[in-house]
Amino acid sequence: MSKRQNYTDVYYVLINIFIFLISCDPRGEAEPCDDQDNCRCKPNVEGESCDRCRIGTFGLDQENPDGCTPCYCSGVTRDCVETPNYSRIAIPAPIIGENYGNYSITDLTARQIINDQFSPSASESELTYIFNFLPNEELFWSLPQFTGWQRIHNPPVFRAPEMEVLTTSRDTFTRNRLLSYGGNLALTQRFDSGKYPLESTPGTDVVLFGDENALYWPNNQAIRSGESLSYRVPLVERGWFLLNSRTPASRSDFMSVLKKFEESSS
Repeated sequence: MSKRQNYTDVYYVLINIFIFLISCDPRGEAEPCDDQDNCRCKPNVEGESCDRCRIGTFGLDQENPDGCTPCYCSGVTRDCVETPNYSRIAIPAPIIGENYGNYSITDLTARQIINDQFSPSASESELTYIFNFLPNEELFWSLPQFTGWQRIHNPPVFRAPEMEVLTTSRDTFTRNRLLSYGGNLALTQRFDSGKYPLESTPGTDVVLFGDENALYWPNNQAIRSGESLSYRVPLVERGWFLLNSRTPASRSDFMSVLKKFEESSS
């Protein structure tokens, strides 16, 4: 083998190693490399390989369109890191006891409250209410206080939800639900319309009430009469809006609601 050929082989080997070393991290890469093979990072990601969260963010995640999540430390600091001491579990809101877990049906202002004559199905974890009139306003299921959630749209049949939270063995139910961020609210709904329209009208489907403001999440998938619809509501700001507006919720809006949680409706 000639010296020139040997040098050429070494050159190609070095090129391959270099390309491997600067390969873009799929968690932080926004789009394919440019013509110069430079990585193009998501907004909250930096580094030659898009493998590092910017200062003030954490949690490099391929599913996050921004790559990393901004820190929320109530204005005390902008620096934060992930902790390995938490695991995500689902907390159910069971239908138990004399009042079936303190569910109710109400409007957004709580002027009208229905909290009796429910028909429970413990085996299915479902609660049913039969109207003897056609409601002339939107009504919501008000979830039990112990989960920190209340109102979910589209009575009368509702399957008790599960809320995913990060927790430790010492975690307790409090108004502070910051550890719910990034989880999901899972629920099942069904209605039987009789002679009325056979499909629900999408609208303000899930509402979270904080100490100072409220947010809502619209479900664009209609529910057909007699059919159950199970879905998960993501507990992140994307897809949420300030109540009574089309203003998208910011991370600060969402975290402030979770920090001093009052109730939730759906």
